[in-house]
Amino acid sequence: MDVMWWIGTSAMKSGQIRTAVEKFKKMLVIDPQLHRVRLELAATYFELGRHEEAKRELETVRAARPPEEVKKNIDRLLAAIEESTRKIFWNVRFSQGIQWDTNISAGPDKKDLAVSGGTLTLDEESKKLRRHRSQTSAPTYSTILVTNRDSCGTLRSNSITAPTFITASSTTL
Repeated sequence: MDVMWWIGTSAMKSGQIRTAVEKFKKMLVIDPQLHRVRLELAATYFELGRHEEAKRELETVRAARPPEEVKKNIDRLLAAIEESTRKIFWNVRFSQGIQWDTNISAGPDKKDLAVSGGTLTLDEESKKLRRHRSQTSAPTYSTILVTNRDSCGTLRSNSITAPTFITASSTTL
């Protein structure tokens, strides 16, 4: 058994993971209670991407009530399996809204304006500007909402909103 253990762990360290799996499985056929071997087999399964088999081996060791430190190692490997098998679901939604504004220049439409302390009269140049009409659908806001949900059900959302201006103008002299 010691030779198979040495071959299995050496194979694992040198990157010959399939050889390690083979040796560890042979050892477990001889003695299924070798939980240290079962943990190494779980680690090799994880390296191969065989996550369900790794989980099965880890749960077998956990059921045997190992020491607390071993339980922590099992939990760390299970968390690593969960992280590597997490699925992310994407959902993208685009929305757009329009706000109409007929006084985009914010200019007055009257020649005389009431201000505190009196009346302000616009000059001839201001009259010319008053005849200039501008209509804008400003701002039009475009929003993109990106939502993803991982296999644990955690929902994450990000949105980007940007104004877009569309202007139509006319001038009468």
